[in-house]
Amino acid sequence: MVVKNFTDDNIKNLQYNDTLPLHLTCDFNVDPMCWCLAHKDDKNIYFFDELTIENTTTQQAIDEFIRRYPNHKGDLVINGDASGDNRSSQSEFTNYMIIKRALESHGYNPKFQLRNFNPPILNRIQAFNAKVRNSKGTVSLFIDKRCKWLLHNVYNLSFKEGTSIVDVPSLKQIKNDHDLKFLEHPFDAASYLVDYYFPIK
Repeated sequence: MVVKNFTDDNIKNLQYNDTLPLHLTCDFNVDPMCWCLAHKDDKNIYFFDELTIENTTTQQAIDEFIRRYPNHKGDLVINGDASGDNRSSQSEFTNYMIIKRALESHGYNPKFQLRNFNPPILNRIQAFNAKVRNSKGTVSLFIDKRCKWLLHNVYNLSFKEGTSIVDVPSLKQIKNDHDLKFLEHPFDAASYLVDYYFPIK
């Protein structure tokens, strides 16, 4: 398994707090688009919601975020996939520019905390597992049950047998089991945030 030592200790009923910094961490895959929402402090990360939408655009996803969270009072911090800052051939705007424009037009003043490049996935897996439960047994990553697809990744994302390569399902496998479509991307979104603030030194 990719995520190790995850137990019921990591599952909590988490409350969104409109005065705390809200972290929106993004993976830019069109189908499905997977974003995770979290609060954090100096030691802990609390994933309290997720945005997982099939066959969508960055614009539609940020519109859905604004629909759900129209009146956040604290800071709004954007984390996620570093490649979201690259222009695609389909758009003159980067994904983060689309997010910035949408949020500013709603009255938000988002802060972007992004790496210049994505760390290797094994680094992100290490960082994530260290927060799930470290070598001393300390648990400092918590997920609410409403994060259905992030939990689906926690329980099902695995390595190819005998390797350290994440086993990403093929199109044929996805046709036979629709839930496989949601493997990897929610974990990517969450692990970008974890690795950004709590990298393994």
